[in-house]
Amino acid sequence: MAFTYTDDPENVARDAVRLLVGDTDSSDPLLSDAEVAFYLSENGSNNYRAGSEACKAIAAKLARLPDFSAGSVRITNRRDEFLKLADTLSRRAITTTVAPYAGGISKADKQIYEENTDRVEPFFTRNDFVQPGADRLANSGTV
Repeated sequence: MAFTYTDDPENVARDAVRLLVGDTDSSDPLLSDAEVAFYLSENGSNNYRAGSEACKAIAAKLARLPDFSAGSVRITNRRDEFLKLADTLSRRAITTTVAPYAGGISKADKQIYEENTDRVEPFFTRNDFVQPGADRLANSGTV
């Protein structure tokens, strides 16, 4: 199993995924380079999504290992911890890929929206409530 970790998570996506899932020890690898590359390619190079899927795969591997107990000492496998980490990384992936958008703030946005022939026409507009001749009275100083 090929394992590479160059300690450069900022520039190497494989290293970022390995760091996120805690798979940085070459003496005890959890995933091969090919597996990490697969998760990155399947998730559009989103490190957090890839890390979440990698954690699920690690949890599936660890699920095959039994829990042990000897007297008052209990040793459980790490499956549940990896599933929690997968959930955390999945939520992080959502917050890093979705950005709020408030339309109509710029004049260009409003113009593009108003020129869209496929949009639903508004029920009313600002000018629906203007009294005929009100602007003439406001400008004459008689109001």
